[in-house]
Order: sequence, then C-alpha cells, then structure tokens
Amino acid sequence: MKKYYSFVLMFFLSLSIFAQDREADSLKTLIDKGRDDTIKVKNLIALSRVYVRSSPDTALKITTRASRLSKRLNYKRGEALALKFAGNANFIKSNYFEAMNNFDEAMSIFKSINDKAAVAKIQNGNGAIYMNQGEDNKALEYFFSALKTGEEINDSLCMCLSLNNIAVGYQNKRNTWDKARSFYLRSLTIAELINEKDVFAASTTGLGEYYMNRDSVSLDSAVYYTEKSLAANMGTVDEPYTTNLLGQIYQKKKNFDKAISLFKYAYELSVKFESQYDLSISKMRLAQAYKAKGENKLALTTYKEAEATAISSKSNYLLKEIYEDVASVYEKLHDYSNVIKYQNLLIGIKDTIYNNDSDKKIQGTQFTFDRSMKEGQIKMLTKDQKIKEQEIKRLNLTRNGLIGFIVLIMIFAAIYINLRIKRAKMAKEKKRSEELLLNILPQETIDELKNKGKTIAKDFDEVTVMFADFKNFTSISENFTAQELVALINLYYSAFDDIISKNRVEKIKTIGDCYMCAGGLPVESKTNAEDTIKAAVEIKDFMSNENKKRQLLGLPFFDIRIGCHTGPIVAGIVGIKKYAYDIWGDTVNIASRIESNGEAGRVNISGTSYNLVKNKFRCQYRGKIPVKNKGDIDMYFVEEIKHS
Repeated sequence: MKKYYSFVLMFFLSLSIFAQDREADSLKTLIDKGRDDTIKVKNLIALSRVYVRSSPDTALKITTRASRLSKRLNYKRGEALALKFAGNANFIKSNYFEAMNNFDEAMSIFKSINDKAAVAKIQNGNGAIYMNQGEDNKALEYFFSALKTGEEINDSLCMCLSLNNIAVGYQNKRNTWDKARSFYLRSLTIAELINEKDVFAASTTGLGEYYMNRDSVSLDSAVYYTEKSLAANMGTVDEPYTTNLLGQIYQKKKNFDKAISLFKYAYELSVKFESQYDLSISKMRLAQAYKAKGENKLALTTYKEAEATAISSKSNYLLKEIYEDVASVYEKLHDYSNVIKYQNLLIGIKDTIYNNDSDKKIQGTQFTFDRSMKEGQIKMLTKDQKIKEQEIKRLNLTRNGLIGFIVLIMIFAAIYINLRIKRAKMAKEKKRSEELLLNILPQETIDELKNKGKTIAKDFDEVTVMFADFKNFTSISENFTAQELVALINLYYSAFDDIISKNRVEKIKTIGDCYMCAGGLPVESKTNAEDTIKAAVEIKDFMSNENKKRQLLGLPFFDIRIGCHTGPIVAGIVGIKKYAYDIWGDTVNIASRIESNGEAGRVNISGTSYNLVKNKFRCQYRGKIPVKNKGDIDMYFVEEIKHS
C-alpha cells in the first residue's frame, strides 16, 4: 500500500499540482495586499496547506507567521489551525515527535473553543503518527476515538475519514485483514452521499487492493473499484499510483497487453507529475509484465531503466524487488555470471535495508520514550496545580529523579538494542560462513576443527570410491562458448551433488571434467558400496535423459563414464590457506583405472565392489581386464537395481 499519509491527511491534500500553483499565486497576492486581520490568518493557513506536501519547510515558515499573527489578534481558532498544519508539515518530514506536540497544542485549543470536528481530525493525525511508527493498536485507538467524535456530532466527513483509516489499520495485519473490507465499504457509502472525492478515491483504492490480494475470483471486483478510484484521482498526484494498481490487476488476470499499456501510461503520468518514486514503480511493473509474458530480453532492458530511477530516488525496497527479478530472468537465460552479479547486488541492498530498518526501530523506541516522558510530565503538572507549594517542590524532586531514571533506562535500552542488532548481524554472518565451510568440508571434520583446532588424518577400512568422467570432453567442448560450457558443467555437477547427498555419499572434488566422490566417510557405513553404486546408476540415468533432450534440440552433448571400487583409504585435510578434504590410497588409483576401462553411458565396478552389492544390483560380468600396474581385475557393468 502507498505511504500512509495519502489516506490519513487527505482533508488538506486534495488539490492537483496545477491547481496548487494557481492557488498559491492567488493567495500570495491577497496576503501581500491584505491587512493584519483574521482574513490574512486564514489566507496564510490556506497557503501552508498548498505547500505542505511539495515543500513542508516552506509550509512550516508560513504556519509560524500565521501563529504569531493569531496570537497578536487573540484569534484562537487561527492559532489552533496554524499548529495543526505545522503538525501536518512535520508529519510529512517524518518529525513525528514535533508533529504530535503540534497536534496536542492544537487539540487543547480546539477543545477550549468546543470544535469537536477539528478534535476528531487531530485524533486521526495522531493515529497516523502511531501507524507510521508501527504502533497499529495505538493508532486504531485514536481512529476509533475520532469515529466516535464524528458520530456524536453527526459529521459525515469525519466519519468516512475515520472509517477509511480504521480499514487501513486492519489491512496492515494479516489476522485482521478481512475486517478492512467492511470499514472501506462504510466509508465509501458516506463519501458517495456527501460527494467527498478524496475519501471516495482512498476507499476505492483500498478495496481494489483488498480484492486484488484476496483470490483470482475477486479480480473483477478489484478492477471495478480501482477504475472508480482512477476516475476520482484523475489529474492528481495519486493518478500514477492508481494506474499502476490497475495494471497489476490486469497482469494477475493474464491480460498482459492491457497491463503493459497501463504501466506505460502510468510512467507518462509520473513524468508529468515529476514523481521519481512513481517513475521507478511504473518501470518495474512494466518489466514484470514483460517477464510474465515471456519477453525476457525486453524485461531486462526495462528492469535496468527501473534500476537507474530507483537508485536516483534511493528506493531501496524497489531495488530489492528489481534485483530479485533480474537474477531470476538471467537464470532462465542461463546467464550465470549475471545471476551471480545481481545476487550480490541483492545481498548488498538487503544489508542496507536491514541497517535502515534497525535505525528506524531505534528512532521509534526514542519516540515512544519521549512521548511517555511528555505524558508523564503533563500528568505531574496537572497534579502539581492542585497541591500546596511545599508539595510541589517535593514532587519536582521526584519528577527529576523519575526523568533521570527514564533517561537511564533509555540509555540502557539503546545499548541493548544496538547489542541485539550487532549480535543478530554476527549470527547471520556466522551462519553464512558455516554454510560456505560446509560446501568445502564434511560436517564431522568442521566439528573436529571447532573443538580441537586441527584435524587428524583417519584410516577407513572400507570405502567405495566413484569417478565420473566425460568422454571426449576436449573435442566436444570446442562447440561451446566459455560461458555456455561453464553453465552446462555447473548444471550437471549440481545435479550430481543432489544425487550423492541423497544417497549419503561425500563429494571429494572436481578436477576439470572429472567428478570424484566416496561412500563410507567421514562416518563409516556398512552400506557404502550400495549407496555409492546406487548414486552412480542415478547419475548415469540423469545424463542419459539430459542427452536425449539435447539430441532432440540438435545440441552437442557429453557421454559419461563411471567407475567404482571398494577398499581401504586414508582421509584428511590438506593445505593451510584453502582447506581441502581429500583421500589417498591404492583404492583411489584402482577406482580411477576402473572408470577409464569402462564404456560411455555405463557404470563399471570392480569385483570387490560387486561381491558387496551382488544381491542388490543385476550386473554383467566382463571378465578379467588388464589394468596398468595392477594386473588383471574382475570387472562388471551394473545393469539395473534388483527389485524384491
């Protein structure tokens, strides 16, 4: 949903940009020529209303001038209105503590002159502040208070505004999300009766979003309400947002051409209104539509335009979504170098968002503490007025001690929050490091390194070693570009990794086009031969299926030879800078020879391995095959797994 003030503060943000320019010029003329009276105060307040969104600092200067003149004239209503619009400007600037102070002072004056409608608007403003601080329950208390006040004085505008704000509050939470619909509908009904265009637009926008996110059956209702909202927002700064929303709904309906047309129009509107945020949104939504339509290259071009705009407007959450989408498009195109590039960008922007969110949480905590202190001070001052001078002095001492205690609590809270943030970040980095280490070393070896600071080479009496090698790799690889070759080998080795992990076999290393793994380590296993040969058969079947697909497409492919042998080995870590878990022994050399004496597309095993798995696999005896430096070795082709 859009920034919250678009829905809460609409009672002073209803003008189009062009109308604002015209009204500002007219008001300046009246102010310059007018006398210092209540009419000038009203014109100053009206001028601050014009500038509050586009230039809140200018609006604050104007409200200060209006406030001073109101005090000179003893014009209470003017003073209260100046404070209210100063609160609006501070709200836009995210100066929430100052905004609430402005609102509180304004409310006090409005209550003194019995202006309940204005009090209700202030209550909505306070609710908006708490909503932006993530205090939804506190915000809803203010919104319901405003609704009650509006009902007491039968103020339709106040009621529909409060109902809309309650709906937004409910829509922010998953467990109350469905309640939002009834409040939007009540707000919409009143807005139509009193012809209140801005609340009507906000309510129909909210309903459009509600039905869009509900289910596919509700998409027609989403279109209905969003088109009504778009008509109401015509010519205002909210028109690009509503146009983008309608495009999203049509994209969900699979009407990609309509969605693309709307996103393009939203972009034109964003240029017209000079809204960098809406420019980024429009480009990103357009790229997502191209992606959904399958036009990946056009999607990439548009994503990169959206990226540039999002960077210039510092829209980190949009950049996160853009980087996620771009990485997925490159993955579909098998462009893995760009996949890695955008995944790294995604990690970077996530870290930035995490740090910013942490800062905001600390600021929110500070706001809550400051607000609590002020409320405590107000209560104490009220009590002070009712007791004697001596009691006042005693209470002042108590108050000062309480304030000191609260400040101390705030200091400790800030330190605690910072420690929690740092610990969470350290835990995240530790987890990432451990995951990277697990890709290099077995878990048992990592545990040994952690506990002892070193590892000791270990003898294993029975391990089954597998070698898998691509036949004619050098000659066939000449048909690929370097990027295509790396992408294809990565695809195969990733599949091999999944297969051996499933069968409890440990990957040892890859050497160019040769893949080496072993069963029965680092934890000894009596089923090591069965596990490893089962993995070998699955790798063979995987390669057979992949090659059939590539043959149908007329693409070059690799045949694979696989060999397995069982025997004793020594395993451990080698190196001091880049750890590597490796195995040694005659068993490794024989397994390599078994593989090289095999045939493409078949699993060749030694007689030693066969004797361990003959009851599990159907095999074809090849006879005694001469092996260099090893004499004659019994060899078998594994035909298939026996099914009991």
